[in-house]
Amino acid sequence: MPLSFDLAGVSVAQRRTSTALVMSPVPPMIFQSLDLKFSKPTHGVHTKPFTFSFAPPTPTLRRSLLNVIDIKSEADQCMEVDRGDDPKHDQYTVGPGKSLCVSVFCRHDTGRMHPRSILGDYGHLERSSAWIHLIGGLAFVMYTGLRQLLDRPDTTANRLVSTACAATGVAFLFSTVYHTSAPSKRWAYWTRLLDYFGIYFAIAVGGVCDIAIATRGFENVAMISIVDAPLAAVITFVFFVLRRFLTPSDDTWEGYLGGCSATFGLFRLGHLDLEHASTRQATSFIVVSAYFVSLPQLFRIFDDQDVVLVVALQAVSFVMIIGGMFLDNLLVWPDIGISQGKGPSFLSSKKLGCVCSSHAIWHLLAVCASVWSVASREAAIAL
Repeated sequence: MPLSFDLAGVSVAQRRTSTALVMSPVPPMIFQSLDLKFSKPTHGVHTKPFTFSFAPPTPTLRRSLLNVIDIKSEADQCMEVDRGDDPKHDQYTVGPGKSLCVSVFCRHDTGRMHPRSILGDYGHLERSSAWIHLIGGLAFVMYTGLRQLLDRPDTTANRLVSTACAATGVAFLFSTVYHTSAPSKRWAYWTRLLDYFGIYFAIAVGGVCDIAIATRGFENVAMISIVDAPLAAVITFVFFVLRRFLTPSDDTWEGYLGGCSATFGLFRLGHLDLEHASTRQATSFIVVSAYFVSLPQLFRIFDDQDVVLVVALQAVSFVMIIGGMFLDNLLVWPDIGISQGKGPSFLSSKKLGCVCSSHAIWHLLAVCASVWSVASREAAIAL
């Protein structure tokens, strides 16, 4: 519908008005797109209404206006189709009736093609984490069984080394269950607790094992020194279990990397710790670093050179764990870079449908750290 403007009240000469229009910074193509209708002007000052009308702008005019005046915000520039959480790009959610195991481990068919995804058309973000944990868990369980065939002294410390290996294997297998069910809001609500139970259980058993090695089977050791690490792990786990039951599922289920993205496939959903995330990280750090409390006892029992070897192996394991936490929680590398189209391409494979995200790298470092920790215990037992 044409618009009309009454300029009768403007006391400006016609010649000056025309000049103002000609000198306007608006490109000529805009005037070509306007359907202008002017009334016949009078000489001198306007005494009659001066009106003009124009038809709705054409696509050419619309594009010209956007090029001349850039007033769109960053949020406006990122259309819905360019968001990682858009249903067209979401490769994390597993649809109804589809198997979580098949989708995560083998082939995730969303019914759509994903040409801009780093996971290819049939990949899943949890694939790397699930396979890393499954391989690591089976390797530790097999090593535990193989260790029973070795000729080792029947001591408390030796038996606890086998128990710690088995606990680590169970923890990795529990984590496999969690990462397989992570795309399901209902299942992940419970399997995340199972995942952390396995982690705290392995840390607690490993702590008791390290004390047994440092004291040659708890010789002249107070009970509080033995139960200190397990008690800390139990208290931490109970706290987060209570939090899980007291916090509605909808309040903790949130997305990650769901905004504007140059590439897709990194968007994921999960039950988060939210305001208690720092509590989780701090308590995990304290429990993991509890080993170094036994250093004075190691120097009392073993030779200095032997202690340096054992502690160096444990220190490497500790650095790997802390480095993985730093990479995953603070740097978030390479996730942010990949989502911006700047990340290293060799960390993803469209053919395999997986990517080494910051979380997957953290899991890989956790497996390597566990291997180093076992090597440290085996070295100490052999001394």
